[in-house]
Amino acid sequence: FRDSSDGLVLRASPVVPELVHRLKLGKGIGLSGMALSDGCSVFIGTDAFKHPRYAKYPGLDESDSGSVAAIPLRAPDGLVFGVI
Repeated sequence: FRDSSDGLVLRASPVVPELVHRLKLGKGIGLSGMALSDGCSVFIGTDAFKHPRYAKYPGLDESDSGSVAAIPLRAPDGLVFGVI
């Protein structure tokens, strides 16, 4: 979800529950940040960890990120408030 500094903070994860509420990305950082700032879905079919906009997370093995879908969440007024 979007945080007060216009970045993203991880609010749920079955993969890395220990990083929930701790993992933060600055505005426009990573594939999720790109989806947030552009308001468009991002789909990477293979080797997402090789994409130039992929953000590396401390403690995560990026080779686990084969495919990625980052989809903006919109309020009824159109404002993007998060990414799933």
